[in-house]
Amino acid sequence: MILVDTNVWIDFFKGKNDTKKLPELIEQDQVFLHPYVLTELVIGGLKKEIQTKLEKIQTLEIISEDKMRLFVIKENLIGKGLGLVDIHLLASARMNNSEIWTFDSVLKKIANQIL
Repeated sequence: MILVDTNVWIDFFKGKNDTKKLPELIEQDQVFLHPYVLTELVIGGLKKEIQTKLEKIQTLEIISEDKMRLFVIKENLIGKGLGLVDIHLLASARMNNSEIWTFDSVLKKIANQIL
């Protein structure tokens, strides 16, 4: 399973070639959608009909803030240049034994190290 980051979805909606395998992965039920990613897309102006389609993709549970802080400390993620959503994606991917598809170089590097 693959947890798809916001930047991948944005490139997909723009029709960029580096995301052309996304529809096939969705059709094969190989994609997770994190609720925070969907919210970021909505904030960015996602059309309601696309939002409705994305809501059919399997979503992941939002992890409690207590568990998130423990995860940050345990994985030594302090001062690494990650944002809150990045940390949530990493923790969710870990808990669901999934990989992360992202174009964010910092998130990709850390995901490759800890997942």
